[in-house]
Amino acid sequence: MAEWIKNLQSNIVASLTALDPDHPFTIDQWQRTEGGEGISCVLNSGSVFEKAGVNVSIVHGVLTEGMAREMRARGKHDVGGGMSFFAAGISLVVHPVNPMAPTVHLNYRYFEVQNKSGDIISWWFGGGSDLVITSSYYYYPYPNSYHYYYFFLRKNKTHSF
Repeated sequence: MAEWIKNLQSNIVASLTALDPDHPFTIDQWQRTEGGEGISCVLNSGSVFEKAGVNVSIVHGVLTEGMAREMRARGKHDVGGGMSFFAAGISLVVHPVNPMAPTVHLNYRYFEVQNKSGDIISWWFGGGSDLVITSSYYYYPYPNSYHYYYFFLRKNKTHSF
């Protein structure tokens, strides 16, 4: 999962860079003291994108009793304090310069808990994404507004993770 998310980030950054080649992303790699890492990629003041961020975090550690209690409250009854966890996620925000183009947000994450033997006993995948049409240019019924959503939904239905 960690390699897949890093490759996804790299592909997204390369695709956005191809659209705005004169404005490179600033890349910041960080380490989590308790275990794990992350990579933040940010483009500012581009010709195509006012701002774009594509960030990943891949962390691991030991669940505190408080974390486990919160998970049990959400139906993960087999989770306890002291168990190991692994979490990986990607988030993206893209604000185009063109006010007629929608802003894109997404956040997807994977989380797993392992027992003392290292077996995965619980896992989940979640997140979501949306397109935001700039309200100052959205006149209802805007003749082309459905196009963004139709394309977005059609593409998301044809690809599964």
